[in-house]
Amino acid sequence: MATAHPAALIALASALAIGCGEPAAPDAMRPELAAASMLIGSGNPCFSDAACGPAEARGACVLATCFGLLTTDSAAARATVAERLERAAEPAQEIARLLLLKALRDPESGRSTRLGAIEGMGRLLGPDKPCEEACEELRALLDDVDETLAIAARLALSRRRDPAARKALIVDLSEGTEHLRCAAARALRVHVGRPDDADVVAALVTLLSDPGPVVRQAAMGSLAPVADRPAVATALRGAGAGARAGWKYAMDRIERGQPAP
Repeated sequence: MATAHPAALIALASALAIGCGEPAAPDAMRPELAAASMLIGSGNPCFSDAACGPAEARGACVLATCFGLLTTDSAAARATVAERLERAAEPAQEIARLLLLKALRDPESGRSTRLGAIEGMGRLLGPDKPCEEACEELRALLDDVDETLAIAARLALSRRRDPAARKALIVDLSEGTEHLRCAAARALRVHVGRPDDADVVAALVTLLSDPGPVVRQAAMGSLAPVADRPAVATALRGAGAGARAGWKYAMDRIERGQPAP
């Protein structure tokens, strides 16, 4: 499904791609065209993503149309294109950063466009990659009145081990929905194993008794780098025993012809 997005952004993407002519072979595709393909999409009709550009830089086929990260309100399509952006060649990523920043700043950007820009920027914010203006824009969104944008911003900034995002994500571990607790647990893994990880590790350990099995699994995964610490090892053993006991209880009920709880 399409989403409202600033005409200026499309104009910029189009201008960057002018002169490209017919799409080149994937390994020779101009970075301007690759960025535009992933972020804006071609708008061409399609039956699969294969019709939306070369594998390394294609949009996503949604409702028979090729959309991009900034032009669809489909969360699944955005996630797919964002993963392609993360694997894209550096020249295309540089141009994508420009377009994403403009989308974040443009007052005409719709909610889904801003969300796509945040998610895309998060894929480009490795600990050792440049951030500057982009990080400033994302930090300004950490307390946005739109909770979805605020959550997306702190998940994006967590990739840089941003202190402000880290503090908010720790709160999410205890106060968020099951989906958010799971996402926050995974996002905080980048902090685990560092000298200052005590607060993160303690918060993740508390999730080992979370009622949501996917949340417990996410916490276990993030605690893996410090599984040899005595306190963590003890907590993990207890969580594992609890999971095995729960599984045995459910299977016993099934064998007796009773529905699993």
